[in-house]
Amino acid sequence: MGEPRKFADGTEVSAERSRAELETLLRKHGATEFGVFTSDEKTIFMYRLHGRMVRHVVSYPLASAVTTARAQRGRTAEEQLQRAREAEWRRRWRALVLVCKAKLEVIASGGSTFEREFLADTLLPNGETVGEAMLPRIEESYLSGGMPSFRMLGPGEGA
Repeated sequence: MGEPRKFADGTEVSAERSRAELETLLRKHGATEFGVFTSDEKTIFMYRLHGRMVRHVVSYPLASAVTTARAQRGRTAEEQLQRAREAEWRRRWRALVLVCKAKLEVIASGGSTFEREFLADTLLPNGETVGEAMLPRIEESYLSGGMPSFRMLGPGEGA
């Protein structure tokens, strides 16, 4: 039995169209102040919602993260790999649209809150997300058996 099929596997929806769809969806729910930063490795997508800045990072897949399903006639192995990476890139954007749509829907339905659904991706004043700041502390607490420190470090206080 093979690996289960991933959500949006094989999608032809471009990353740009998914990003535009996500921005439209977020605007309908009150988001403002959008920012998009791109590089060859990733896209950083930011916006303000419920008075907080939120950041999502969509990483461009590494060659090791994709496999080409079958040889394609007339294409070199490098071309096939590039096409597979682009397909995974499109799929990752569709997945981000799905998860944000689900979170916004559960919030709108009264089943959750913005803070609960977007906490890990909420930006702190130092540029880290809450998830980036807290996950190492949580991991450490599981290893030590103690409670993590929830005190936020001030400038120059170190990690």
